[in-house]
Amino acid sequence: MPTARTLNNKLNAWEYPLRKVTKSKPKKKVPKTDAIFEEIHRVNAAADAAQDTLRISMDAKATVKIGEYSRGGYNRFTVAATDHDFHPEAMVTPFGFVLPKLGDLFSYLSTSKVISDFIVDSLDDLWSTVLHPRFPLVQTLALNQDNGPENTTVGEPSFRIG
Repeated sequence: MPTARTLNNKLNAWEYPLRKVTKSKPKKKVPKTDAIFEEIHRVNAAADAAQDTLRISMDAKATVKIGEYSRGGYNRFTVAATDHDFHPEAMVTPFGFVLPKLGDLFSYLSTSKVISDFIVDSLDDLWSTVLHPRFPLVQTLALNQDNGPENTTVGEPSFRIG
């Protein structure tokens, strides 16, 4: 039986080199998809144009394991890192708010799953400490969320403050 290297060399010689794996094709879009996105663009444009409305985009990112792990980085000092991440010291999930019109980013960290209570508490903290003093005329927040598991809101894409 030939070795793996011999087979690899033969396949390359026969012009069967390794190729990048293509991503799977997305499912066909629902007929209403274009109408949904047109409505989102209309609402976002109206929110950006209104003086009393502030549009906020929010999203959770992948959970990060905290510990002495080797992540392929470099350091000027010798640092001992474990080979495997079996028992992390903690796990942190970043959650961010972006003001698309201004490009401002505000980040919060959760040490548990990002649930609706965490989202509301973070938004309340952001509003009361940063946004309300900065935007005193704002009466409505237009919230853009992805379709992640932590976002199970139903109804209007914005709500009144007060």
